Amino acid sequence: MADGAAAAAASRSDYGFDVKNGQGKSWASLKICCPLSSGSTKPKVPIIWGSELVSGSFDLDLDAPQNFNSISIVLRGRIITSSYEDGTYTFLEHPVTSWNRSHGDPRSSSASPTGSGASRTKKSDGKLTGKYSWPFSFPFPQEVAIRQRNQKVYPTPQSFLDRKTKVSVQYDLVVRMTHGMLRSDTKLNANIQYIPEVAPGPSSMLRQVAYLECLRLPSPEVDPSGWFSITPATIGGMLFNERPVQLRCSVSLADPVCYTRGTVIPCHMSVYSADPVALDVLANPESALLCLICWITYYEDPERSLTRGSSPSSDNDGGNAVLSGAVMDASIVGTAVWWVNPDAGDQQENIRCLDGEIHLEKDLQPSCDFLLFKVSYTVELYPFEAPSFQCSSRPKMSHPVTITTVHGEGPVPIAVTNHVPCKPRALKASDYPEMQINRSRHEYTTFHQQCFDSRIR
Repeated sequence: MADGAAAAAASRSDYGFDVKNGQGKSWASLKICCPLSSGSTKPKVPIIWGSELVSGSFDLDLDAPQNFNSISIVLRGRIITSSYEDGTYTFLEHPVTSWNRSHGDPRSSSASPTGSGASRTKKSDGKLTGKYSWPFSFPFPQEVAIRQRNQKVYPTPQSFLDRKTKVSVQYDLVVRMTHGMLRSDTKLNANIQYIPEVAPGPSSMLRQVAYLECLRLPSPEVDPSGWFSITPATIGGMLFNERPVQLRCSVSLADPVCYTRGTVIPCHMSVYSADPVALDVLANPESALLCLICWITYYEDPERSLTRGSSPSSDNDGGNAVLSGAVMDASIVGTAVWWVNPDAGDQQENIRCLDGEIHLEKDLQPSCDFLLFKVSYTVELYPFEAPSFQCSSRPKMSHPVTITTVHGEGPVPIAVTNHVPCKPRALKASDYPEMQINRSRHEYTTFHQQCFDSRIR
């Protein structure tokens, strides 16, 4: 029994938050218990995955009588864009437990924390002394209803904090104690990080066999059901300052286009040109450039954006509404590493084929489709990079992909190349003026709607 208790204690992490008096003694404390993965170190703050239970207790240890009118514990979720009042929007207030004088003595077994026993319980005078405890345990809410949108339900967004972006998403377990007119309320806040538990669908059978047996991935020609082919795009320019060239690029991504962070996005590219010299110079692993772009969408004044208009389709388009006043931040968070498949045989005179993969950082933000905060990703083709090539027509190739947090069914994808950490680079409109960054709000909605149309199985 002792060994079992020790194992249970080792598989969880406990956090304590206190209110102390002038002598430094704690008189109110909040304890939070979270599951802890085997072999992992204790995080700085409580982390909740998916619908895991948030457990703990709120305790009082009063040496002298204190007056209490009520005690409440609430899980609060906020979107914060600035320190001003209009820069904070509370989208979640989930009641955990509460007590007030009508519930009677907190130590009494007949006292009801929800008030259902108030009619048969003697009202307390509010003078509490000694030790009291309010235990709690509840699953983290997986959905949020927005009151300004007729209680429309959206997936609960993950905790988010990035120094390069103005927006943050924060969750707190808030204890509020009211004492009466002659004393201000006492508050105790505990920050909690939430990570949604989302998995991709299974890979094709041929790809799963390749992972299990450590084989090269089958090409789109061999395994057509295992790849999604993006509409081809053309790159035009001048080679050696005198030779006009055009190259038609076809890119395929592993299907389903939904990938777990910490793994890779398998890619395949074929390049056609009537000029074999252009293919030799440009269609090679050093020149081909395929990037993963992260798009963060938020609103500087969320409350105003909710109450003052939106795009025409925002009330009927599922979770993909874009309200007025949307701000978008974009950054490159990954680039493809390419190689020539030695098993592919001789390359054709007018076609070159490359295999590749985009490494996904372990701490990459998962895709998020909350009304007031969105995280979406696109894989986009850029012009070839070579000193002897000047691009005159940028490729218009972009496709949405989804990033998840946990592995799906089947074997875990295996990387072919070594992972070199990618430092995110913020994008500006001048980086590629013909791409999404300059699109109107309606065009943006239509384009990014595809990101979440593909269901995660």
